[in-house]
Amino acid sequence: MESRITIADIAQHVGLSTATVSMALNSVHKSRIPEATIERVQQAARHLGYVPNLTARNLRTGTTSTVGFVSSGVTVTRFASQMIRGILDTADEHSFSVLMMEVDRSPDGMARALSALRSRAVEGFAVGLMSPRLVSLPHLTSGLPGVIINGQADGWHSIMPDEEDAGRRAIAYLRAHGHRRVALIGRYPTDPAPEVSICIGARLRGIDAGCAASGVQIVDEVPGEAWESPLGFEGANAILDRLDRSGAAAIVAANDRIAMGVYQALCDRNLRVPDDMSVLSFDDEPLANMMRPPMTTLHLPYLEMGALGMEYLVDCARSHGRAQKNADNQSSQSEPHSEPTLVHVPIVERDSVRTIG
Repeated sequence: MESRITIADIAQHVGLSTATVSMALNSVHKSRIPEATIERVQQAARHLGYVPNLTARNLRTGTTSTVGFVSSGVTVTRFASQMIRGILDTADEHSFSVLMMEVDRSPDGMARALSALRSRAVEGFAVGLMSPRLVSLPHLTSGLPGVIINGQADGWHSIMPDEEDAGRRAIAYLRAHGHRRVALIGRYPTDPAPEVSICIGARLRGIDAGCAASGVQIVDEVPGEAWESPLGFEGANAILDRLDRSGAAAIVAANDRIAMGVYQALCDRNLRVPDDMSVLSFDDEPLANMMRPPMTTLHLPYLEMGALGMEYLVDCARSHGRAQKNADNQSSQSEPHSEPTLVHVPIVERDSVRTIG
């Protein structure tokens, strides 16, 4: 069995002390070592195939460089899998590991998962939700930070898409392309309870605010709470039946699945997108780019939210570690931000919106 390359092996190879090599390979006291020496040591480590012994390092520092991620629907949903990519890539950049668990919506499933991860000495927790809503999570203890991605919970820092801004910019985009009269499909009669969704109401409020700011009129509207293609199909047909009165030149669908039904209704009437009707939507599911023509939509930033969540945990874990070194009795939980971190929702411009002269 091939023996493991050690710091002593590197020190012998470059003719330096093991202490100097150790400092050059780690973030400790690097400022005391010339850059040329650091580069020489790191090149030798790569050449010899040195792999850090994380277990020994963790025992020495009292840390594990590991966080826990509990998913509710994210790991089993292709649409939101970019959240995991953002978490893993950012963790790798900081030499952190991630332990993952998937849970259902049972009342005690999340608590069991968090308890299981705590027993593995993680340094923080991330919870990711496929459906953005207010959830009940255990309050954290022992100074461990927690972040919830695409959701909210008391005592946890929250990272959310900026849905209200997305709604405003969707209308501003249509106005910039000459649209003044639009139809909307997917209005909820009342904002859903936060335990159901904390984004639906914000998205619709943004649309209304965008109209008020730009002078765009919603001249026809089809309400609906089931944001699936049948609502889009039936809603578009109703809008098209009233088109002579409303004069709508664009349909705003509350999400991409509704928009898919809109496309089908227009196709059945031999109408073309965007020549006969512009269509703008939200979420940027994979199907949006498969439509013909490809659909202009607003992209939910799962990748960015996952990355920001992991950055938050790494910062908190390192701050907590520094605090423990400076004060042995400091073990209070890192204070979560009082307001959610809102992440920009970009427009993905494709071919479903025409410019009106």
